[in-house]
Amino acid sequence: KRGMRWCKNYQAGINLLEGAFVPNARPVNVWELGSKILGARCIHSHFSRAVITVDPVLCDIMLENLLDNAKRHGHKLHPDVHCSITVATPAVPSPNLPGVLDHQSTCRVTFKVTNRADPGKDRLPEDLVAQVLANRRP
Repeated sequence: KRGMRWCKNYQAGINLLEGAFVPNARPVNVWELGSKILGARCIHSHFSRAVITVDPVLCDIMLENLLDNAKRHGHKLHPDVHCSITVATPAVPSPNLPGVLDHQSTCRVTFKVTNRADPGKDRLPEDLVAQVLANRRP
């Protein structure tokens, strides 16, 4: 199954580069999505138990890239990879019920993958890190 997913992701990546990709957003269970992508990998994980509307192929490509980067740039002998997908639903006033907050209108989905740093690699310069963080979009 993983090979089939990679073939689909590869084709989607080509379509993205060519400007021919057509997103297919649909309801997706976050926990099932994350668990399927991780498969049998030994990685600490936490996935929100929520259903969101996204394109699962784009999410798959993104998370695979994050996992690959964590492995490539992290500690080779003692990795400590953590992966999470969290969903935060901000409370907004319900348009239909005055005084009631609606938690399903919008949500913020965060994909996060971390790993122990490789002590043999140079650290990123602090000014570069600060610059990247300053330009981060909310």
